[in-house]
Amino acid sequence: MKAFSIDLRRRVVGAVKAGESKASVSRRFEVSYSTVKNYLKLDAGGSLEPRKSGSRAYRKFTPAALDAMKAWLEEKNDLTLKQLQRRLADGFRIQVSQPAIWNCLAAMDFAWKKNGPRRRTGASGYPGASGKMAGGSRRRAGGANRVRR
Repeated sequence: MKAFSIDLRRRVVGAVKAGESKASVSRRFEVSYSTVKNYLKLDAGGSLEPRKSGSRAYRKFTPAALDAMKAWLEEKNDLTLKQLQRRLADGFRIQVSQPAIWNCLAAMDFAWKKNGPRRRTGASGYPGASGKMAGGSRRRAGGANRVRR
């Protein structure tokens, strides 16, 4: 959602400073009560400028952690996000979500493989020449991997 204009923020703060209640100001300018309180806090801090929006997870990645992730992936390029998450937690005490790691790696221009390691080796459980699933199951794989006869 886009931030409200500076002009509106000034008018809201000015109305409260002029003696109007926060509740009536929120109704008059059609903003929430908490927005009025937040604008008063921002004004007390010296600026009504909107804060920069975006992910805060990138702040958790230290340069050493980024270098370590690069080294881990150069050493073994099929690490999962969960494995990277564990290594960051164990080695650097950094708690981040898997999507945050994904976004960080995408920002570092890492390429992604299309096929997983089990599928590349042929031990995936996909129907083979016999049309049977690995492990004796007769159920076929769904979707695009379905065997068509």
